[in-house]
Amino acid sequence: SHWEGFDLPVAEAQSFNKPTICYRIGAHPEVSSNEKTGFVVDNAQEFTEKLDILISDSKLRLEMGKNGTEYAKKFSWENIVKKYDKVIKNILGLKDSDVLVKKYKDKIKPAKSKRVAVIIVNYNSSYSCLKECLDSIKNQSHKNIEIIIFDNNSTNNVLDSIKKEYRYIKVILSERNLGLGEALNQA
Repeated sequence: SHWEGFDLPVAEAQSFNKPTICYRIGAHPEVSSNEKTGFVVDNAQEFTEKLDILISDSKLRLEMGKNGTEYAKKFSWENIVKKYDKVIKNILGLKDSDVLVKKYKDKIKPAKSKRVAVIIVNYNSSYSCLKECLDSIKNQSHKNIEIIIFDNNSTNNVLDSIKKEYRYIKVILSERNLGLGEALNQA
């Protein structure tokens, strides 16, 4: 995009080993380390050139993805809280030993999480694409999830393997390709 607040999508992509290409605006140059975790560009032509580089150079793509995963860790909530804590203590002239930390872990009762349904509309997706998507959903911190794959009359047999590996997902098979909008309504 040409405008972002904080670049959560860039940091998220990097956390999944994906190199990024983004415009030199907003927080992009801070969140993406140019030529290390991806590319920061100034115009559409440069965007296309950098995309061609990543498409054609798998070694660079993997290296930038790996670098991005490490770089994105500095934007984790845990690291941000530590930075705020350090700044606040510095402003107040406090040392770590001046602040007593109480253990609240045992007093906190986790709220019962609401069930979330994730609907994936599929048409001839590859096994690796669906597996990456399903593994990402499975690894979320929110665990009360129902996964529904609405298959838009795929002609490959990928769902046979997916159903064996992910027995907990619900699969709805359509007799014809309904398109994305109607498939979401039917699911």
